[in-house]
Amino acid sequence: MEEAPVINTTDLFADISRTLNATASRRSSVILALKALAGAFLLDVGIKPLWAISCYCGSQLFDTSTHCCTPTGLKVKYPMPSTSECPNRQAHSPYVPTTNGCGGQDSWSASFIPNSFGPANFTACCDAHDICYGTCNSNKANCDNAFGDCFAGPCSVFPAGSPLRDQCMQIAALYYSAVVLFGGGPYETSQREACDCCGSSCSDLPCQPGPCGATPSCNGTTSCGCKSGSDRTYCVREIACLDTVTCTTNANCPSGRVCVFNTCCGAGGWCAPLCGGSSGLVAPLSSGSGILRRE
Repeated sequence: MEEAPVINTTDLFADISRTLNATASRRSSVILALKALAGAFLLDVGIKPLWAISCYCGSQLFDTSTHCCTPTGLKVKYPMPSTSECPNRQAHSPYVPTTNGCGGQDSWSASFIPNSFGPANFTACCDAHDICYGTCNSNKANCDNAFGDCFAGPCSVFPAGSPLRDQCMQIAALYYSAVVLFGGGPYETSQREACDCCGSSCSDLPCQPGPCGATPSCNGTTSCGCKSGSDRTYCVREIACLDTVTCTTNANCPSGRVCVFNTCCGAGGWCAPLCGGSSGLVAPLSSGSGILRRE
């Protein structure tokens, strides 16, 4: 049997830590930031694709091909600012996750974080971990746990209970601890490359019922808006206040209309027609302008 090399596990752990915070990650972050600035500039000067869709975020019109309406306001769609600011992120096409082994192929770190321990080859485990980090909406803890479990296979080349099997598993534990403790930055960078902050449709974005002048749109059009009813949130159509009647519950409204509140017609309840007939119950929506107006 091939004799395994002697590895100082204390030094190995320090080398892993340095690698996970290496210059390559900073360089990727700078590139992402420059792309974000370019996207914002194009939107500001009015340049957008012909297929772009315009939606409202509060009272602000925006282009869904470059920006997203999030719970904390408008954000650049790609590269997204962070996972925490983009709860409705979606996979960015045509991004494909890349792999570089355990220490980075052809990099200075390869000699400090080896892909193998004697005949035990860790490359497949490290590559799978790279792909997991680079898959949009993956869970970091799940990626790390699968990575730790993976090492049982390569280490099984050594006889059970042997010193070499034990040392192999100790190295595996160091690799696992390193990604758990120091993998946050690489995970975040990978997610920013793998995800858009949101989808491309107005109806892909979150909706919270708003007051007059800041009513989120729904049903994929700015002529319908998200309003609070007495029992739930409804997607209702824009009407003139003089054409409707006041109400306190849905029972006061004609068929096909519901009682909604805090509209541009006043704080009381007003009967408004549902968008899409009886299917106007609101799920995830995008942001828009005021729906009910005075004439």
